[in-house]
Amino acid sequence: MGPYLGKHRDSSLSLTEYAEIVLTPKQALSLAEMQALFVLFADLFILLTGSDFNLDWPTLMCGEGDQAQRLQLYFARHASREKEPPGPHKWWVNFPKISSQFGELFANWRRRREQWGPGVYLYLSTRRSESLYEEHRFIMLVWGLESLHRRRAEPARGAEKLQQKIERILSRLEEGKDKRWLQRQLEHAGEPSLEQRILETLEGLPLDLEKDALRKFARACAEKRNEISHYGGRRHEGKYSDELEDLHKKSEALSNLYHILLLREIGIDDTTLNAIAHRGLRSFTIKSSFVAVGLLSPEALKDPATDAAIAAARLAAKTKDESGKEGS
Repeated sequence: MGPYLGKHRDSSLSLTEYAEIVLTPKQALSLAEMQALFVLFADLFILLTGSDFNLDWPTLMCGEGDQAQRLQLYFARHASREKEPPGPHKWWVNFPKISSQFGELFANWRRRREQWGPGVYLYLSTRRSESLYEEHRFIMLVWGLESLHRRRAEPARGAEKLQQKIERILSRLEEGKDKRWLQRQLEHAGEPSLEQRILETLEGLPLDLEKDALRKFARACAEKRNEISHYGGRRHEGKYSDELEDLHKKSEALSNLYHILLLREIGIDDTTLNAIAHRGLRSFTIKSSFVAVGLLSPEALKDPATDAAIAAARLAAKTKDESGKEGS
């Protein structure tokens, strides 16, 4: 911008919109407590935006009234590789749609982090912009879902009767090595399998997935985890590159399912979640990951608007053709 005539300057004017979150605690907090709250907000924004772009350093108010001081709080934290704030193509949730319930979402998030621990942390660690080996990423996703199931699950049906039966059997054995060995073998009897844990954790999601397809996917993930944990990787001959591709497909689908699960648990409604997966800006990526592992049919990737336009064009051509025949 510059004068209309004469010398011009290479200047520019840009307008930037930004938002602030103001947290007013009921009582004064220590620096460590404020740092922990800031980390909670940062992790929540990973879930909402799909990006770990670093938030600005927090500003603290120290004191009251005219004596209050504004201080910037700095501390060691993860440095994101993402240099630009996330745009609409990365968002999972549009902020204007949740602005009225943001306080409730944060409260739910804070409670879930405390309740579920690794069931949340392990997933967040896979969302940061650091490189992970495919095996590492996949294992962390499965570990997280397994941990989440253990924290959320109610006692299995018939667990009490099974325990009573085990105790009756053990009571008939004399004290000694044989009895202690059997006790160790039966210690985890009746626990659900990893396949069952994955299925039960994900089957309630509002994504219109067939249960048989989800069960098959859960079984494949459980088998792959066991291969890595107990056999050091694949049990059959084949190219390692094919193994990595298979792991990547499973991880992408697991990650999207896990993400939607956590959004649901903090209070995002089912209608919104279904729209994110099937009609939002991220929907093609999400559905593609589901198609790649057999959770959805390839037909799910067709654009309804495009299909409708093609159908309308074909109908119009047919109508025109028929009217031309009648005229002749």
